[in-house]
Amino acid sequence: TILTISIFSYSVMYVTMGRLKTLIEVDELKHRRYAEITQCISDAKRDSHSYLTEKKEGMLSSIVLNLDEALKRLEIIKKKSPKISPDEISIHKQVASGIQRFKIAVLNYLKIKDGDPEDEASGQQLRQRALVSSEDVLQLVQAANQYVDEEIANKHRQTLKITVFSQRILTIGLILGIIFTIFVGMLLVYAVSYPIHQLVNGTKEVAR
Repeated sequence: TILTISIFSYSVMYVTMGRLKTLIEVDELKHRRYAEITQCISDAKRDSHSYLTEKKEGMLSSIVLNLDEALKRLEIIKKKSPKISPDEISIHKQVASGIQRFKIAVLNYLKIKDGDPEDEASGQQLRQRALVSSEDVLQLVQAANQYVDEEIANKHRQTLKITVFSQRILTIGLILGIIFTIFVGMLLVYAVSYPIHQLVNGTKEVAR
């Protein structure tokens, strides 16, 4: 029975830790993807600042390219993740929506500049909207990174708890097994030695 409990405990620990290890590997890959998205958004924000404030026209294609790359990597995260929590789905939607708002704001600013260069009020308003959108989406991606970090930390803690619990069970099983073995050994010694002792005493009585 003790051996059965120990084997069962070890099997559960092995299977559970294997599953958690797989989930952690997926989350770590997810974390790297989010880091790449953060880099894309940071580059787009930097280029948008040059484009919107310093009027560097060549930056527009770089902004759009980085934003499209961020959306593509976000889609990869959704496809590669075996199970996504409702909270993470909500984060994905917010990030994707923020990227789209940023992109639209930059392109709308381009239209105002090209279509009506004298409309300074509208241009300034759209420029400010694009700059705010770039900051907002960067904060959303950083929040997503933090969420994944917390998920990984929680799973590491779960793995540690399972390991400690299983080690305790195995240790208790080993100790009980040793005690049981000693107890059985003592019973066997008594069971064998008692009849011999009785036989010896009987022989002594007959000899007298």
